[in-house]
Amino acid sequence: MRGRSTILTVLLAVALFAAAFTSATAARAAAPEWAKPYLGQPTPEGAFVGDSEWVALYSEIELAVRPAGRLQRTYRQVLAPAGAKARSLVLSVAYDAVLQELKAPEGWISGPHGTRRLKLDESTIDLPGLLSAGSTSQRLMLAGTEQLKPEERAILEWEVSDREPFLGGDVLWPFDVYPAAQLVVRAAPALSAGIQLRLLWVQPGEGKGTVALHEKELVLHELPALAAVHGDDPWLATPLDSLPHIVIRIGQEDGPQWPALAAEAAALFRDALAAESRDGWAPAAAGFTAGGGAAQKMAAFVQSLAYRDIAWGEGAYRPEPPGETLRTRSADCKGKALLLQALLSEAAVQSVPVLCQADPAYQGEPIVATLRAFNHVVLAIRLPGAETWPGALVDGPGKDWLLFDPTDPLAVFGLPPANLEGRACLWLGAQGSGLFPVHTRQPGCRRIEVALAIDVACSGEARFGLKAVGNSPLAEPELRKGDAKPFRQHIQQALGQVLPGAGVEEASFHGPDQQSRNPAWLEIHGTIPRALLALGGGLFTFTSPTVLVGQALGVPALGYRRDTVPEKGDGPIAWKAEPRFQGESICLQGEVALSLPAGWSVAASPELRPIGAPWLTARTTGSSEWKVAMEIPRGRFEAGTEQQRLADLNAVAALFRQPFLLEIPDPACGQ
Repeated sequence: MRGRSTILTVLLAVALFAAAFTSATAARAAAPEWAKPYLGQPTPEGAFVGDSEWVALYSEIELAVRPAGRLQRTYRQVLAPAGAKARSLVLSVAYDAVLQELKAPEGWISGPHGTRRLKLDESTIDLPGLLSAGSTSQRLMLAGTEQLKPEERAILEWEVSDREPFLGGDVLWPFDVYPAAQLVVRAAPALSAGIQLRLLWVQPGEGKGTVALHEKELVLHELPALAAVHGDDPWLATPLDSLPHIVIRIGQEDGPQWPALAAEAAALFRDALAAESRDGWAPAAAGFTAGGGAAQKMAAFVQSLAYRDIAWGEGAYRPEPPGETLRTRSADCKGKALLLQALLSEAAVQSVPVLCQADPAYQGEPIVATLRAFNHVVLAIRLPGAETWPGALVDGPGKDWLLFDPTDPLAVFGLPPANLEGRACLWLGAQGSGLFPVHTRQPGCRRIEVALAIDVACSGEARFGLKAVGNSPLAEPELRKGDAKPFRQHIQQALGQVLPGAGVEEASFHGPDQQSRNPAWLEIHGTIPRALLALGGGLFTFTSPTVLVGQALGVPALGYRRDTVPEKGDGPIAWKAEPRFQGESICLQGEVALSLPAGWSVAASPELRPIGAPWLTARTTGSSEWKVAMEIPRGRFEAGTEQQRLADLNAVAALFRQPFLLEIPDPACGQ
């Protein structure tokens, strides 16, 4: 499922491609029969078109199940230039090179003087990795055309087929790069005996939303472009929660319920484990069982293995066997979970994979039972005595079991996962289980705790020591190498942008300690020359402490929603989600301890009006021993609250731009 970052990446790639490529045309040819009814239609107008340069008069997705149960999608479009201008068209086709086969697009241009075929292969590039960070299989094929006149029409057809049998449920998002006056999603006649496709139209809403069954086809009108629907607003939920979508299903009308789906997914993990003998992992497990803390040692080992993307497309929920993960020393989330499960079994420790949706923007409970509602796997572990640990589940099928994410390099064995609190997950026990909301003894959140000690000399120079516990944004994942020179240089650059002249003398990163249940932490030592600014009358401002703490907490990057104002004449966009979500739970705490020369004092410290809203709690206390605490819960908030939420977040951001005000009896001392 494509998210906000994907939208931006696709649009950027399309723009760059359009500027660099044009296609050649060949001899005249007949237009496809399916396109002929739409070629004479006028260019659509209306609010759904927005500022798009192209609009689809007709768009179609025909779905079929091929022999051996493989799903095939055939895309057909008739596009017109918008705005009565000649324009170049860029076709973008997203597919998974590992799981899918792409039949090269065909194209035609139809106009008053007939139809001619496009040679798209002469203007096509195929780019990897644009649609998924770290992916080795997600690809984007781009093809460009010459400029088309306003009266001309572009006709396009291409096909994407799965390489593996259809798992029984897929999610189709109806929105595309260009708006569409009409979209038809059609189930083709069955090509395999006994297999019938069903289309479920899912209209989200408060609570569960509504679901309508369409046996043959679903017809939609005036669909805005992808960017217009979702945009770049961090307060919008992902499509499964806020935007209509289609669930493609094989079989009975009601489809599988969650317990049956869980049993089906659990079988994939069991089959992968049974695909090889214990010899594939037992020798590795033996190295961790000596002494105590075998489970912690195994968890740390699996966590240390490299992440290798193995796409989560249709049919890709089957993990690689543990022996393959050990051989390559790499895996994706499901491969890591299965390896840890295999290792733990050698220590007689029970564990169960748990399917989750880890996207920070994902909200609520999926309406229709489908594995495509999930994109991540963690492991629930039954360990004696762990029921009192912060990361233990307090209810659901895994009550008192410990939840651990071996894919997260900063996860701590015994502490709750940072991004799963309240999310609906699927328990993959032997008999399957239903959805359950994750609630751990200590609610999980992205937790960062920063302690800053800063010593101001009479000369006005300040020396500081900062410790940030948790996932501070200052610690770039690629540079977490202790006190290595590149890491210090990165910290120097990051702080130099907000505190010109600041020098970093030491910077080190320390990973999580699974045995002691201590999270990762970052330590920085440095100096700030000329840290004080004279106001007169013996008063000086001192901005460095709040700036340092704010950067370590990541306050400038919390993703405040832009306050966009519609242009005059803009109409409402159909299918537009309301900005009522907060996708990630964040817990932040900062402390500043000032050491001042004799006779100096703090006349005023940064202060925030206490906030106690459902979407944000924040408060400050103290002066020379100054503290700030904030909590931003994940969840859904009432419509119409976005302006107040924005104001509260901006108030927090402004706090970290406030200086301390120092009173210095001898002005010469501060110069």
